[in-house]
Amino acid sequence: MKKFSFFLVMILFVYFAQAQVDSTKINKSNDLENELEDLDKSLKEFDVLIKEFSQKIGKLEVEKNKESTTEQRKNEIETEIKDLEKQIAALEKGLAEIEMDKKKREENGKVDDNEDDEDDDEDDEDDDDDDNEFNFDWDEFDFDFFPFKKKKKFNGSWAGFEMGLTNFLNSENKNELPLNGEFMELDPVRSWSFALNFMEFNIPIHKNYFGITTGVGFEWKTYYLAKNGFLYYDENENIAFQEVDYTISRNKFNINSFTFPLLAEIQFPVGKKDKRIKITGGVIGSIRVGSNTSQTWEEGKTDNYFKQQADYNLNTFKYAYTLRAGYRGFQVYATYEPTALFETGKGPELYPISVGIRLLDF
Repeated sequence: MKKFSFFLVMILFVYFAQAQVDSTKINKSNDLENELEDLDKSLKEFDVLIKEFSQKIGKLEVEKNKESTTEQRKNEIETEIKDLEKQIAALEKGLAEIEMDKKKREENGKVDDNEDDEDDDEDDEDDDDDDNEFNFDWDEFDFDFFPFKKKKKFNGSWAGFEMGLTNFLNSENKNELPLNGEFMELDPVRSWSFALNFMEFNIPIHKNYFGITTGVGFEWKTYYLAKNGFLYYDENENIAFQEVDYTISRNKFNINSFTFPLLAEIQFPVGKKDKRIKITGGVIGSIRVGSNTSQTWEEGKTDNYFKQQADYNLNTFKYAYTLRAGYRGFQVYATYEPTALFETGKGPELYPISVGIRLLDF
């Protein structure tokens, strides 16, 4: 009786194991059939598109050959026909890839049917890794007008937020003020430059490691004057300085400008593709859109504040040389403006410089 029970248990075990294997085969077969159906559907859709584009070309050819069609319209028709031919070529390439994928899946299905149960399970896992569900990659198309945006590989380092210290050099590129500009002595720790570079355009030149970057930004420069006084226009409309006998706690000279860079950048990959050392150099043009001075002082127990907006004989259009280096989104920079701060003969000859960091890479 014990032997009979043992054999009965073994028979039931083998039966259920075989049923489980058969169920797995059925599921695999159903999955393959579904994938082949999807591929057939894609083939039909691509074929319909090719026929539609071919019909459009035929209609355009008829319109082009009409005597009433102008030369300008004929040129437009030729351009449209070329674009449609490119789309047809791309779709035909997609058809070929789909047919190859379908053939490969059918062959894999036949091979799986001839293997034993253990190999079936192992190969099923491998096939899942190697042949995922069909997902046609539109990025393989080489023309830009197709309504699927292609990702640009080169990404420059302009857009973001910058902050740094700013100061002046004299005409001899020394950190010394000229005699007629000693009133522009700054508090170097409180004189800052801030920039929000909100627009960026990239032009790849060599793969994804070298390119040109341009864009638009907005810059705020705040010069903290160390002297106890304020700027004004003298009788010759030149910038001068008037000292006062009360103590000014905050004496600011603010300049706001739009900036327009033209930068060349080279990138060196470190590890993964998104981790790169970046070296950038070029010029940054700027247009001043606002300037003002403001003073804060105490008189007895009263807090006083005065603000005046004026152009102060500042140059409206300027440019600066810049050199930058960084890793991923972080960057250090230095800029030098060969254009003087004030118009020639209307103020001291000063050339702004800035050093700082760039954060919040957009």
